[in-house]
Amino acid sequence: MTKEHVKPRTIYRRDTPKTDSKLPTYMSLSELRKLFHFLEQDNSRMAMRNHLLFKLLATTGMRRSEIVELTWEQIDLSNNTIRIYGKGKKERLLPLHPMVVPLMKSYMESLEEYQLHPSQPVFLYKLKPVVLVEL
Repeated sequence: MTKEHVKPRTIYRRDTPKTDSKLPTYMSLSELRKLFHFLEQDNSRMAMRNHLLFKLLATTGMRRSEIVELTWEQIDLSNNTIRIYGKGKKERLLPLHPMVVPLMKSYMESLEEYQLHPSQPVFLYKLKPVVLVEL
């Protein structure tokens, strides 16, 4: 067969569908109960913070980055809501579960006054230096 008799072919490229990098893993209800039971029995220095943090995650569906960046000005205890700034700076209002409200109030009472400044993070890491804000 000569080159003159061979018809050129058009090759079409097909893109493969994108796959999710990794699906999130969720805890079962029994695992959550075990975690909450453990947190309720914990008497360590950071116990109250950890208890509140995990109950907020479980009851609101907040992303890890959202809870880490949460400040006091985003929490409205008079309406039992949290204002979240998520992906793309989209804003959403989340209701606080009734079991979380007393925990939040107890946690607030355990903090120093300067730690409750509206611009301060709600969840402090024990080794993180506190940045004081001039009023």
